[in-house]
Amino acid sequence: MHLTNPTWVHHEGGAIYSVDIHPTMDKLATCGQGDVGGCGLVIIWNLRPIQSEKAYADVTCHKILARIQHQAGVNCVRWSHDGALLACASDDKVVTVYEYGGRVQSAGSIGSKGVMNVEKYRLTHTLHTHSMEVLSVEWSSDGRFLASASMDNTVVVWNARKLPERIVILDTARGGHNGPVKGLSWDPIGKYLATQSADKSLRLWTTDNWQCDTVITKPFSQYGSVVKV
Repeated sequence: MHLTNPTWVHHEGGAIYSVDIHPTMDKLATCGQGDVGGCGLVIIWNLRPIQSEKAYADVTCHKILARIQHQAGVNCVRWSHDGALLACASDDKVVTVYEYGGRVQSAGSIGSKGVMNVEKYRLTHTLHTHSMEVLSVEWSSDGRFLASASMDNTVVVWNARKLPERIVILDTARGGHNGPVKGLSWDPIGKYLATQSADKSLRLWTTDNWQCDTVITKPFSQYGSVVKV
């Protein structure tokens, strides 16, 4: 394993909360706070300058491919498994979905901070259901679902093929969590969804009927809360 610390990958002093590498392994997305109080920021970075000193020294090699400004802090960012869509979970209670629109043919559009955007990203959906901050988002590997987790103790499952269609809300009435839901993870074939919460539990949900199949608490009972799956 080779570890690299690219100090030039930053949010101008703002915190970075999440990172996700594109399925093609040629770029990554970071999200968090911008340098303006309360505003959120997503940056798409070129991986070549991170992986290669030669590419880093090449003045024609763009380090930043795109910047996407948000009204509130962005807590999580995830690429869809085909790499076409980017989902963002943010403090303004919404999930936003962007679609990759290809490379900019001209000199590039002006993004935030006057930086030229090399790639185009179009906002396709703003998903409203959560009543508090959205902490995490995750696409299922089969491309059918998009799940979002929130401080409001719920998980929302969206139809990834027919956004903004909502499939189900996994709340306490369905056997869900009694505390903020902090993390999500799909199994490789999309049969189960794992959710974890500040209520010191991890729950497994079946995707055929969206019932809670298993509740795991023993490994977490001695801790203040479950951090993240």
